[in-house]
Amino acid sequence: MRACIILGVICVHVISAYNVRTPNLSGLDFASSLLVMSFHFTREAFMFITGLVLFYTYYDREFNVFSFWRKRLFLIAIPYVAWTAIYILYEGTYYH
Repeated sequence: MRACIILGVICVHVISAYNVRTPNLSGLDFASSLLVMSFHFTREAFMFITGLVLFYTYYDREFNVFSFWRKRLFLIAIPYVAWTAIYILYEGTYYH
């Protein structure tokens, strides 16, 4: 399931990058837009799989809120903020 989601995300990005280069309102533009829209199931599928895995993981365990959020902070929030800052700095210097 994760492989399908990853492949779907890659398809969205590749087709979107290609779609920018097609003439507006052409048949190719319409077809590639339809393909991009059909691959947008990936967000919902990712959220479903994430919720399912979290539910399955913590179903028979004792749940500790502090350890749960501490793990998410170090593994998700800090890298997200760091990469967002790098992206903003890169984009800021790229356009100036």
